[in-house]
Amino acid sequence: MNKISRCWVDWMYGWISPPKLGVELELAPKFKYDARPLGHGVMYYAQSNSWVSFYFHDPQNETGYGGTVVTLNMTDGSVRHVRGPWASRASVAEKAGFPPSVSTVYGHVTLKVAIEACRMLDVYLVKDGIGSWVPSTSPNTVAKPNLGEK
Repeated sequence: MNKISRCWVDWMYGWISPPKLGVELELAPKFKYDARPLGHGVMYYAQSNSWVSFYFHDPQNETGYGGTVVTLNMTDGSVRHVRGPWASRASVAEKAGFPPSVSTVYGHVTLKVAIEACRMLDVYLVKDGIGSWVPSTSPNTVAKPNLGEK
């Protein structure tokens, strides 16, 4: 596992948004993607040095990232140039059959890294209402500390 060099929670005070985990890892990713059909499109997923990346490509709607062509190095050694893929949630990639991952301030990390970061911070990792993993002060539900407790 890539070593955690720093971690924190952005509690998103003043917003209805759930808290977000912040994680910095020592090693940078070098992604190689796998592809799986999902609905009428393709989910691309990669994991490297505990970082995770994924895109959803819908050939009927290639306007993600303003229609930018994203170059993906594939695990089989090929290269795919995908026009207008969409960013997606970790829970969608998980539903497509890829391993669980957690959205962080800087990107996505493996569930194992997120659990370790939360252990270091003495907070819980729970699923929110849309199936995404988020840090919490409660083991059972998404909860933020009171402003006087942070």
